[in-house]
Order: sequence, then structure tokens, then C-alpha cells
Amino acid sequence: MPAVAAYREHFARGGNSPEAAFELARILESRGQIQEAKEFYTRALLAKTQCFTSHCHSSYVNMFSECGQFAEAKKLIEDVRGRSDTAKYFMAKEF
Repeated sequence: MPAVAAYREHFARGGNSPEAAFELARILESRGQIQEAKEFYTRALLAKTQCFTSHCHSSYVNMFSECGQFAEAKKLIEDVRGRSDTAKYFMAKEF
């Protein structure tokens, strides 16, 4: 079974794995399915595991940048930076 179909089945059966959501978002992004990728990046971010969330945020910002949606990328970076003192330099190079 192809990966996308397996991930879709996982969610259709009520699965809520943030890792599966993240991987599906990355696949959808690579296929240019940006709106759907946004949905699954958001699902992954709801997990709120700090290390995983940071990695997911970075990928999400990069997706916006690569699609020319710089205002969305900037908004997301600013949102992450506003969450804590340790996050205030999040993606400083990209910002």
C-alpha cells in the first residue's frame, strides 16, 4: 500500500499520530498539495512535543517560503518566537 493511502487510512480509522500527520504533510507538500499539507502540519503541531514541534514548525515555515507565501512564513515564525524566551531566535537566519 502506498504511503499516502496508508496514512489516509490511519486517520480515517481515527488515528491521531503526530508523526504520521507530519510525514503525510511532507508528502503532500512535495506533490504541491499545499492546502492539504497545511491541514496535516497543523494536526502534527497540536501534539505539542517540543522537539518534534520545533522540527515540524521549521518544515511548515519552509513550505510557505518555497511557495512564495512569505507573509504566512513570517507570521508563523513570529508566533513561535512569541511563545517563550527560548524560542525568540527561532529560524533567525530565515527571518
